[in-house]
Amino acid sequence: MMKIISTIIIILLSVNIIIAQQNFEGRILNQINDQPIANANIYFSQTKQGCSSDENGYFKMANLLPGEYLVKISHIAFNDTILTISISSQINPPIQIKLVERLNQFGQINVTAMRQKKLTEDVSGRIDNLTEDDLNNYPNTNIDNYLHSIPNVYVNRSWGIFSKNSSVTMRGLDGTARVLVLLDGVPLNLSAGGGINWHLIESGQIERIEVLKGPASALYGNNSMGGVINILTKKEQNLFDAEASLFGGTYNTIGGKINIGGNYIKDQKGFYWSTNAFYRQGDGYIIVPDNERDSTDAKLGLNEYSLNLTTGYQINKNNKIDLRFQYYDDKRDEGIKIYEKDGSYEKYTTQQYQGAYTGKVGKTYIYLKSFYHRQDYYQHSERLNETGDSYKLYDRVQFSEDFGFWLNMVKKLTKNNELSFGSDYKHGSMLAEDIYFTSTDYFERGGDINYYALFLQNESKFLDDKMILTLGLRVDLAEFKNGFLNVEDPTPVTAFDSQLSENFEETSWSNLSPKIALAYKFNTKLRTYLSFSTGFMPPTLDDMVSSRKVSKGFKIANPYLKPETLINYEIGFDFMPTDNLKFQLSTYYSLGKDFQYFAHTGDTVDVDKPVLKRENLGTAGIYGVETSVDWKIVENLSLKANYTYNNSRIVEFTSTNNNPQDDLTNKFIAETPPHQAYCGIFFSNKIINVNLVSNYIGAMWADEYNTEKLDAYTTIDIRLQKQFKQFNLTLDVQNILDNQYVDKKNGLSPGRFVILEIGYHLSK
Repeated sequence: MMKIISTIIIILLSVNIIIAQQNFEGRILNQINDQPIANANIYFSQTKQGCSSDENGYFKMANLLPGEYLVKISHIAFNDTILTISISSQINPPIQIKLVERLNQFGQINVTAMRQKKLTEDVSGRIDNLTEDDLNNYPNTNIDNYLHSIPNVYVNRSWGIFSKNSSVTMRGLDGTARVLVLLDGVPLNLSAGGGINWHLIESGQIERIEVLKGPASALYGNNSMGGVINILTKKEQNLFDAEASLFGGTYNTIGGKINIGGNYIKDQKGFYWSTNAFYRQGDGYIIVPDNERDSTDAKLGLNEYSLNLTTGYQINKNNKIDLRFQYYDDKRDEGIKIYEKDGSYEKYTTQQYQGAYTGKVGKTYIYLKSFYHRQDYYQHSERLNETGDSYKLYDRVQFSEDFGFWLNMVKKLTKNNELSFGSDYKHGSMLAEDIYFTSTDYFERGGDINYYALFLQNESKFLDDKMILTLGLRVDLAEFKNGFLNVEDPTPVTAFDSQLSENFEETSWSNLSPKIALAYKFNTKLRTYLSFSTGFMPPTLDDMVSSRKVSKGFKIANPYLKPETLINYEIGFDFMPTDNLKFQLSTYYSLGKDFQYFAHTGDTVDVDKPVLKRENLGTAGIYGVETSVDWKIVENLSLKANYTYNNSRIVEFTSTNNNPQDDLTNKFIAETPPHQAYCGIFFSNKIINVNLVSNYIGAMWADEYNTEKLDAYTTIDIRLQKQFKQFNLTLDVQNILDNQYVDKKNGLSPGRFVILEIGYHLSK
């Protein structure tokens, strides 16, 4: 009988203890912006147990007995936080824990360098991160404005928001096709021309921008000669979020944007969604200097809007799916109005679809991305020649499509060895026509290009993880097919003497892109790296099949253009003498073989406009240095500054027309400034945030033959922000000194540009 009673008592006590056990759960957030912090460690010193936060910042510790606990929350990018918490016998409500960021950015997570999540300190190269705080601090009207703050990135948007696009180049190379731009890891560069439409992405969508410097073809292949820019968009973190704003400013610029979304992921299952809409219009200004204007000069007006839809589903802890749809439409005036009611203008309509799967099978992580990108371009142009006796009216229509998939898999072979491998496929096509109304000229052109690739990269750690060796190799194959050019009824307005109907010969190119890099961390204050990396870039469809008017003259197709390759030698240092001060320095030498560059054919159109052809004109040599400093002076005051020097020349030249006057040997590469500098001062308190930035662009050559030089210029911008509970007021003043510089087309910059924006934010 006593045994039965004892058993019952033990059972009752056990049940009572089990019932008394409670859960401790909550969310880890960034103190500055309330963004969730993934992979934070929550450790209970008494029980010697712990857990970690998921990608939405949530954590849960189960089966805790009532009482007080000492809890340590740690993350490599944030200061440690120690709390004393009380667990009651009742249900304990979730709590929020906010962490303070360290200035040391060696440990920030990024996804660019290795096509997967990596710590910055483990990347054997130079990579810069723009966090959400940085993006909120910088005065901007388009996302490429943010890139002014990155050393060795040159952003050419000389007409401000009224520019039809922006040219973004890196590391002393010209041409936007030599910089790979990714949106959440998906390529945006179109095969037709190699560049991207920087208006496509509205700044309110962006959470972070990562910039990888130097050729990255060992992982990314085409377009990554100068580097890689990965734009990461926001993922909704709250049950419901809504933001709306209206803005207005100089040149009758007005617009608005709205973001709505929600997150229903709990216990690592569920979905999120968001929608973003943007609208902007403006009257613009006349870009021609006062003393050169005539009755045909008109304002650069704009009218644009975009819609973005995003959703994702978290299947379980290791598997998730993300989907995105983007639509963009705009119309931008070219500043010429002669007889046509609307004058000359350009119009882009863009659709983009992308999907991503992130998963884990066994010990292998899988990253699969698919995409479809279509851009419809329409140009309506009227022109008078310089003597005013020849009028031209024509339309240009072009349809460009890209689609494909990128697959990357990562497997940890041993504790200190990790292998990344995968394959890429991309198909690009272009179909275009030019229709002249003031002459009989008619042009039609098109073609397809396919890209195939296999790659692998191995990373090994030695000496207690202080040394990291990276070895990479990629095999690329590119195929040019279905290329054609038809020219009907040509006149002296264009560069053809007779009709032409030509189907271009199919061709293919293959290439091996190796990489060897070594990083060494002496301690938490000093890091260095050495790298040998390579670049590979096949020709664009436009250069191979298009004969058409360009700003410099008339370009004719070159279906025999070959790919260019580049090798890069680099050394860099990171030094943190204190926790509030950080220096970075990189120096490099690059050599580009079969360099693709414009060359004069010796012919002219419209009396004095040269006929040009993209050629493989020998070897380009570039050496340079970039340095930056990041200093947190006091709690509410910080400074960021950088300087870049590039010497970019044609070191070997292969003549195409045997004219000694066309020799480009030792000529500087056009539109690459040798000197650039940036400085930003950021102050914040409870009353107002004040951010002042300055950009210096040195003098550069506007043409390939170094006959026309553009003057150096400096701009100073300021941003003032004030928070009123759920309302936010922002004043951006760009170029506050009203310095109107002149670009390569002899067009004026907009001078001082002011935008006032008021926004409202509601979250649950």
